[in-house]
Amino acid sequence: MSVNHDLLSILEEGRKIVLNEFPQAQFCEADWRRAEADEWRFVYHDPASSPQGTVLLIYNKNGFDVPRHIDTSWLEDHVIPFPVPMRLQVAENLAHKAGFDGEVERITLRWPLFPGSNEPYYRFGIPAQHVHVFVGVYTHQVHTAPLNH
Repeated sequence: MSVNHDLLSILEEGRKIVLNEFPQAQFCEADWRRAEADEWRFVYHDPASSPQGTVLLIYNKNGFDVPRHIDTSWLEDHVIPFPVPMRLQVAENLAHKAGFDGEVERITLRWPLFPGSNEPYYRFGIPAQHVHVFVGVYTHQVHTAPLNH
């Protein structure tokens, strides 16, 4: 269905790199797109900077880039506590069991700031099935929403 990487191991290694330079950084989001198939983008909130900023870390086939600080707050997500309790493969398997097995164009791990969002989730964008599939990392519940182009 998607990437053949151990996302949580990559995430933990990247987290150590970010915390080494930005000790108060808090993980907010991971993102992968088929167009950049070998690349994950990790987003961290940095409450210690003034103004509060964002740290971006890119992982690709060559390893990790240097963390990049941006003087703009990341306002879209809750912080995701560590450790993340669900592996990407488990989320993919749950999506398959629910009938969603088309080619994935995008994978996101996030916990958005909106009412009713009670846990982080993996989101799979599957254009052939015209759907976003959401798998909760705590409840393992699968939900969907139409894929808007």
